[in-house]
Amino acid sequence: MPKSKEEIRKEATESAEDDLTKDIKHLLIDIHDELLQQRSGENPFIKNLMHAQKGLASLIVRASIENDKLQQSLTLLTKRIFGFTVALFIIGLISVSHILSPFFKSVFSFLTKIIVRIFSN
Repeated sequence: MPKSKEEIRKEATESAEDDLTKDIKHLLIDIHDELLQQRSGENPFIKNLMHAQKGLASLIVRASIENDKLQQSLTLLTKRIFGFTVALFIIGLISVSHILSPFFKSVFSFLTKIIVRIFSN
């Protein structure tokens, strides 16, 4: 008896969720395992390729998710480095403010407010 669409969808969902919990090395091993299976019947090589392609799709999705996480971390790190650079610039200007005119002191005050807003987010 053939499976219903709901049963097929449920099985596919469970398989995909299982693949997303595996690390990339394990997914790669699964792909090689599928390619090396000794299947019988009509076109066993094509069956091996079909199963390997499912594993390859899982591997690509898993790598994409990891890449997104890394990109978010790098974006946050870049923002923080920029904030620290601005803060160091202002601290450097403040340290030599006795040489600068009073006009620049008001600019320093304005920039300090901006930095406080950046770091409060």
